[in-house]
Amino acid sequence: MDMTFRPVGATPVAFSGDRVGKTFDEAAKSYLAHGGEAKFLSKIVEYFKGVPLDAIFPAHLMEMAVALYPTQTGATRNRQALAPARAVINHAYDYGWCNLIRLKRFKEEKPKRRPAATAEWMILFLRQCKVDNLLTSQPSCSS
Repeated sequence: MDMTFRPVGATPVAFSGDRVGKTFDEAAKSYLAHGGEAKFLSKIVEYFKGVPLDAIFPAHLMEMAVALYPTQTGATRNRQALAPARAVINHAYDYGWCNLIRLKRFKEEKPKRRPAATAEWMILFLRQCKVDNLLTSQPSCSS
């Protein structure tokens, strides 16, 4: 059979060699230069300063999150450590500087539902508001 799977006239993209030696901090600079969010990134860049992107694995990112935020909950670690690091690594992957990393998140506890205010509490609250001159009009309350 005389078939080609590449369209006629299409040339493959040449590998530029930029992948070798890129570090996390260089990828973070590029990420910020392309409009990335810098809010929680400074601590992460300091932690991974000089580390090549190819040497970073999911376990290293989880350890970084625990090291930077030892007493915080999983939700905080996900938001302030893993999400910015993932954004930088995804940016680097888009440019071909590293492989894509599949990263699991820390477990997050469901927020505890607070009980609704009782009628007695509402009456006491409205009375205190009246004492503090916080009400502009009389509330209609059946007690």
